Parts: sequence; C-alpha cells; structure tokens
Amino acid sequence: MRVTLDRVRHYVADLRDAGLADFTVTARVNPHTFRHIAATTIASVTPDNVTDIARVLGHTSLDVSEKHYTKARTVLAGRAYQETIVSLRRNARNR
Repeated sequence: MRVTLDRVRHYVADLRDAGLADFTVTARVNPHTFRHIAATTIASVTPDNVTDIARVLGHTSLDVSEKHYTKARTVLAGRAYQETIVSLRRNARNR
C-alpha cells in the first residue's frame, strides 16, 4: 500500500472520525515533506507497529521507519515533559 492523495484523504478522515485529529492543513507542502509528516504521524498513532511506516511508504528497510518512530517518540516525550512542568508550576503557584 503506497501513499496516494486518495489514501491521505481517507487517512485524515479516519483520524478525525476516531477523534485523533482536529486540524486543518493551511500550508502547502511538497510530497517529500508530506511523506515525513505521514511517517511521523503513523509512528505517533501506532507506536507499537513501526513496520506500518515502511509498508505505507514503500520502504524496503526499517531504518528510515525507525528514524520516524524515534522522532515521534521524542516529540511525544517532549510534550509529556512540558505538560509535567506546566502542572508543577501551576501547583506551586496555588500553594
């Protein structure tokens, strides 16, 4: 299964239906950038199955997929860290 415009539309619709996406794309991106975005998004939504990235993007090796998986996990970890810091600061102010 390769990434095509039609599959992207279905993928975004599925994410919205599942409540996992609440966004509107307002910037134009080239196909290569979109593939990076798609790979990182897949890694974020299905972190337990990094092989999905390789299958969807048509990679023969998992090396590139693992890079996107690592990037997605780093972004998620950064968000979790930020939420923790904000919560700690909020609790400190309320004491």
